[in-house]
Amino acid sequence: LKVDPRHVESNIFLAMVYRHQRQADKALECYRRAAWLDPREPRSFTGMAGVHEQRNELDLAREAVEKALAIGPDNPTALVLRARLHRRAGEHAEAAAILRPLLAQPINDETRFRAGFELGRNLERLGEYDDAFEAIREANAVHARTPSSRAVSTRAWMRLLGDAPAFTPELLARWRTRAPADDREAPAFLVG
Repeated sequence: LKVDPRHVESNIFLAMVYRHQRQADKALECYRRAAWLDPREPRSFTGMAGVHEQRNELDLAREAVEKALAIGPDNPTALVLRARLHRRAGEHAEAAAILRPLLAQPINDETRFRAGFELGRNLERLGEYDDAFEAIREANAVHARTPSSRAVSTRAWMRLLGDAPAFTPELLARWRTRAPADDREAPAFLVG
C-alpha cells in the first residue's frame, strides 16, 4: 500500500489482518477504501458486513450484505452472512432456506463449513435435531480439511494432557466418598 495505496486487493488483505487482530475500526477503514476504489468488489462489502455483525451493528451489516448481493446475487459468503443475520433476528426458517441450496452447490471448504455450522444452528432452533446433528457432523468433517483446522497442533495438546494430573483409581475413590452438600443430584459433565 505504500507503493500503491489504490491497490484494492492490498486494502482488502490489510482489512483482513486488522480484523484478525480485532482492530475493527481499522478493518472497516480499509474495507471502505477498497469499496470506494472498486464499488464492484463484493469482498469489501462482505468484509464490512462481517465486522458490523461482530460489533452487533446489525442494520449496517444487513446494508453491506445487500450491497454484496447486488453485485453478485449468488455470492456464497454474502449468503452465509445473510443467513446469520436471519438467525440473529430469530428467522430460522429463512436462514435454512438460504443455506440448504447453498450447500448443494460447489463452494470452497471454508464457506462450506461456515454454512454447515450455521445451518445446524438454525435447524436446532427449528427442532429438526437429526438434520441439525447431520449438518454439524458434515461441517466438522469439512472443517478438518481446512488450513485453519490444520494449524492446531495436536501434539502440543497431547503433551498438555500428558502433564495433567493422573486420574488414578485412588483419586476417583476419594471423590465417591464425598456426598453432595444438599438434596440436588450431582452434576454431569459432557466433555468433547
